[in-house]
Amino acid sequence: MAYTGHSDFSLNDPPTFVTSSEDDPIASVSAVERRVKSMRNAGIDVEYRKYKNSGHGFGLGTGTDAQGWIEYAIRFWEEHM
Repeated sequence: MAYTGHSDFSLNDPPTFVTSSEDDPIASVSAVERRVKSMRNAGIDVEYRKYKNSGHGFGLGTGTDAQGWIEYAIRFWEEHM
């Protein structure tokens, strides 16, 4: 899950890797963090990585502080396969 303001989830959601950027003009970090907290409180395993200057839709993060985030995500997903 990346840079989303959606708040809905179910108790059947799988372990979830989440990433966002503080300077995202579209998806509010506070909305993402509320969802992460709610998911964790529901017992869903969540890894959350927040960056400072990656904007919205940062892809692989090349040239931003999010560069390399995909490696964290892959490791997370491999641990949960």
